[in-house]
Amino acid sequence: MLAERRSPRGQCYGPNVIARFEATAALLPPPPATILDAGCGAGVLTDYLGALGYDATGADIAAATMKQMRSPHITASIDALPLKDRSFDAVVASEVLEHLPIEVYEAARLEVGRVARETILITVPNRESLESATTRCPACSCIYSLNGHVRRFEAAAMKDLVPGWRLTRLREVGPYRLRHRTIEWYVRRRLLGRWPAGPQSSCPQCHYRQLGKATGEGPSAGGGMLRRVAAFPWRHRWWLVAKYERDATPDAH
Repeated sequence: MLAERRSPRGQCYGPNVIARFEATAALLPPPPATILDAGCGAGVLTDYLGALGYDATGADIAAATMKQMRSPHITASIDALPLKDRSFDAVVASEVLEHLPIEVYEAARLEVGRVARETILITVPNRESLESATTRCPACSCIYSLNGHVRRFEAAAMKDLVPGWRLTRLREVGPYRLRHRTIEWYVRRRLLGRWPAGPQSSCPQCHYRQLGKATGEGPSAGGGMLRRVAAFPWRHRWWLVAKYERDATPDAH
């Protein structure tokens, strides 16, 4: 099923993403629990959970993105979900929080806690270098993330992420991040001025959209030398998967 689906940017879902889906499902209550996939995007995770026997529903602000979904879904923003308190056994926010502007982010943390009955699952990039996916707008020179990421997460920051809920499990999943990539990207962009093009992204400042195909940053002699000198991984994996359970203390919401 996943091999036939693509992300809104046309990317195939490879084994690393599937491994993240599996790690997420492993921490959920057993089927047929009710699951809200908040900020579901194209709904691939929602449909994956549905295929496992969960009563899964997706929610996303972009109705057009959810057209291919097989699972039930609603058009709603994660910071204002039109749902009753504790209306789902679990709420999943997979690769969502790193995209949210600050005012939406703060409200979203409260909303997922309000709607979930017993479990919250959150996945985010682990110690991401925000430099690694930046480009520079040709029109106004604004530097922004091709992936739309505006914040960085580390393990220590996950503990108090959801007010009124306690962190009970935290896993790192996916491949190890490569140390040389962060250094090489910085050199290519900031020092050599070789910024990648991203036609699927829009400049947040002037809304200019680059035309043509996406371009990467192919190999170079300097890049090859850098890989040989620093070709060893950071000691952390690509994603964090965090499980939260409702805090039983008297002052918890």
